[in-house]
Amino acid sequence: GLNHEVFIGEILMIREVGKVGKNMENYLG
Repeated sequence: GLNHEVFIGEILMIREVGKVGKNMENYLG
């Protein structure tokens, strides 16, 4: 997003999704 606060929110969401993805990979092996 172009709005600074929304942009930060998007980055945080992407980071959280990335963490979940890595955790799932580790869990599934």
